[in-house]
Amino acid sequence: MDYRKKKMIFYHPNIKHTLDFAKHSSHIEGNVDLINGKDINRNCWFGCLAFIAADGSTNYAYEQTKKKYDIIFTPHKQEKYMMFYEAGDMHDDWFVYFYDIVPDDVKKDIEEKRCLLIVSMMNEGINMPSTFPTMHEFIDRVGASKDTFMFISADFNIENKYKKFCEENPNIEPVDVIKSQYFVTAMTNEYEQMSRVPHDYVNRSMGSFSQVNMDIRDYHYVCMNRLPKIHRQVIVAYLLKLGILDKGLVSLLDGGVDNFETFQGNRYSERPPIYRGKEKEHIMPYWEKTKDMAPMTIDLDYETLKNNFGAWNTHMTFEPHNNSYFSIQTGTSYDTDWVHLDDKFFKCFGLLQPFIWVGPPNSLPYAEKYGFKTFHPYIDESYDKIEDPQDRMLAIVKEIERLCSMSKKEIHEWYHSMWNILAHNLEVVKTPFDCYEKIYSKVYDKFTYL
Repeated sequence: MDYRKKKMIFYHPNIKHTLDFAKHSSHIEGNVDLINGKDINRNCWFGCLAFIAADGSTNYAYEQTKKKYDIIFTPHKQEKYMMFYEAGDMHDDWFVYFYDIVPDDVKKDIEEKRCLLIVSMMNEGINMPSTFPTMHEFIDRVGASKDTFMFISADFNIENKYKKFCEENPNIEPVDVIKSQYFVTAMTNEYEQMSRVPHDYVNRSMGSFSQVNMDIRDYHYVCMNRLPKIHRQVIVAYLLKLGILDKGLVSLLDGGVDNFETFQGNRYSERPPIYRGKEKEHIMPYWEKTKDMAPMTIDLDYETLKNNFGAWNTHMTFEPHNNSYFSIQTGTSYDTDWVHLDDKFFKCFGLLQPFIWVGPPNSLPYAEKYGFKTFHPYIDESYDKIEDPQDRMLAIVKEIERLCSMSKKEIHEWYHSMWNILAHNLEVVKTPFDCYEKIYSKVYDKFTYL
């Protein structure tokens, strides 16, 4: 029987030299040094932030991919080939950038169906009202069609939303729009590897039954925030307003997209989570105080926080969670209709800690789809179903206040009463998931039939 691998060829004129995925994946993923760089910028690039299953970050998926596919990256154009661009940041207008950096000869090959063009936002889930219209404008301008174009997004709702967009715009030709589950893959692969292969960081990074602090802990909660996005500012302002800031380990680093310049919505939250009436008036003084208090740290220096808890770090220091009972997990976005469940959503499952999710509504059911258990009735999770951002924020704050009203003894007993849930989630998060199989299979099929 012929067990030859399925061959996929990725071309770009600025790649420095031909690379075999099976031998060099860890050097390809995220390594822009391999590219000459003239078309690389903050908004978009030919690069491999997440599109490549890599040894190290997605180890199990990498091993499975290596068995099935022969993937080549080359600066030498083939009779037929693929080319992909990956968004380097979360911008609502990044399709505009892509047209200008696709070489003219590649545009011709796309039009003549010799090149499959893949646009990937595999690790990010932004989907603004302008995304699909600008995508189709880009498709038309570059000469692509359903046979020569694919779009990959980490928005868990992307496929349903695109179907609705096509129904509302019957004159457009539908293309392949695929949901990525990158961070489910990244986190389960990470935890599986740590449980299987000894590392120096295992004892700091992953909870195990033997490592759990069984004594009374110093803090009720932990709430770690890197970029001061508006919903994170608001949640910390409420912790201050309610007088429970000292009951938690709270970080809020300065700088970033908002930089505390204004109390407004942004691309991560269309409106501020508190934006109307007396409630806004009540929270504003505390928001101002929060601004003055940043950067806030948790007895870890700025660089440690940034490096260990940043956007691209899948594992995290275990100690803050082992000295608190629940986590306030603030997502990348809050008031959006795109659901981007990143590392922050899945980390606590491996840290033996329940959490309250400060992110887009209707997110928690996705955890259950992957076999995890959420924390109702120990946590009132009805907040997750509230669409209105202000009402949802107030419900979240109310639940945090309730938990913080417990004595140390009460919340200690509360935590241990859900031990079966925590233990279950730890086992699930150590079972590796592979989102690449579906994506690569679809890519290969389209490439084959060019």
